[in-house]
Amino acid sequence: MNKVLYRTHPVCKLIICPFLVALSFTTWDNRTLMLLCGEAILLLLLDFDSSTLKGLVSCTLVTCAVIVFSLLLKKSMTVSVGMALHISIMILMALFTIRTPVADLLRGLQTCRIPDSLMLGFLVVFRFADVLRSELYSIYQAS
Repeated sequence: MNKVLYRTHPVCKLIICPFLVALSFTTWDNRTLMLLCGEAILLLLLDFDSSTLKGLVSCTLVTCAVIVFSLLLKKSMTVSVGMALHISIMILMALFTIRTPVADLLRGLQTCRIPDSLMLGFLVVFRFADVLRSELYSIYQAS
């Protein structure tokens, strides 16, 4: 529990992620997108746990699938890689934010004096991907 980012205020984590995603959508330069993707991977590796490698592999597979699919649609290689990098940055940041414990996030939002109704809506949206993933996994295990 002595990880640097574990002690970071959860609201700071939630500010970093949209900021990095917003920076990625301001450009189509692949070098800049690769730099932002590298920063996202670094943030994810600093907050390393057992699911990090699985998340990186799934992100790589999705990125490769986007490149292949866009090449099949007769897009240029530069555009294909740009689209794939945009999607991979969003996936990496989603992996980074989902791993913030709900209790820490709730305490962080309460210190910012956010109204309870907004906080409840925010937590539902925030945890939707994680809940959906766990439900799909339980359905897969049942079949």
